[in-house]
Amino acid sequence: MKHITILNGKLKYSKRLLKDGVFIDLLSGFFPKVMKRGVCRNRGLDCRLCELKEKCSYAYIFEPVLSGEKSLVVSLPDIKIPFAFKWNFGDRETDFSLCLFGRCINFTSDILQTISEIGDMGLGRERFRYEVSDLSSADLSLDSTSSIDLKHIDIENLSSYDIAEVKALSQNMSSLNLKINLLSDFDLFRSNRQSKGDRVFQTFYRRIRDRLRALYEIYLNEDLPMEIKGLSEKSEDIIERQTEENVFEFKGSIAAFRFAFLLGSYFNIGRRCAFGKGSYRIIL
Repeated sequence: MKHITILNGKLKYSKRLLKDGVFIDLLSGFFPKVMKRGVCRNRGLDCRLCELKEKCSYAYIFEPVLSGEKSLVVSLPDIKIPFAFKWNFGDRETDFSLCLFGRCINFTSDILQTISEIGDMGLGRERFRYEVSDLSSADLSLDSTSSIDLKHIDIENLSSYDIAEVKALSQNMSSLNLKINLLSDFDLFRSNRQSKGDRVFQTFYRRIRDRLRALYEIYLNEDLPMEIKGLSEKSEDIIERQTEENVFEFKGSIAAFRFAFLLGSYFNIGRRCAFGKGSYRIIL
């Protein structure tokens, strides 16, 4: 099974009424409720008791069946959601990418219909309304490849990729230098969010591993691969500096961390990562 599916699209509107962070916060609150209302056949029944949960998009995404000890997922519920939106906000339209993990591709239509329905309803007191348009399948570089009809989505025609392909791409990255561009709110870099003594690199990498560990354990039923290693003493020797606003550069023995940084860039990290916070890209 292919593990990563990426779609591009636009939100179009006559006037932008919400700031970036407010839009994401409201969306993260509305989305689960609107999706459940749209797909649930046993309204009000606890998902854990529902005989239809195996085929339900809401249960799969927001109430997954957990095996064994999943204390990480319980303490950080946002990171278990197997998709991530990335936004490029504009005055009249907003470009977005939607990255889906594993079997989440089977629920592509429900996810897109939910985001579209929220646009019809309007977000917030301002009732910010938008239209979802210009949908297309995308490659691992987030470049569009073929158009998609929102009302007739055929998952067989969506481009999907194996995690091994991401690993292969990471081998083309520098082994001594890594530069990342923060694309959205990153409250994990505030001092009260960092573990005592941690630097930016260590904090960032831990959040990446938390996110990927949740996805692997829940949706692949696998442990993290050996290539996504824990922090070693080598990480303490990595030189870090902020080169410009929202851009960090790390220099040193980067090779062991490239794969995790690249894979994490598709699915965002930290609080509300599924809906657009914690978004970053690798500058090559």
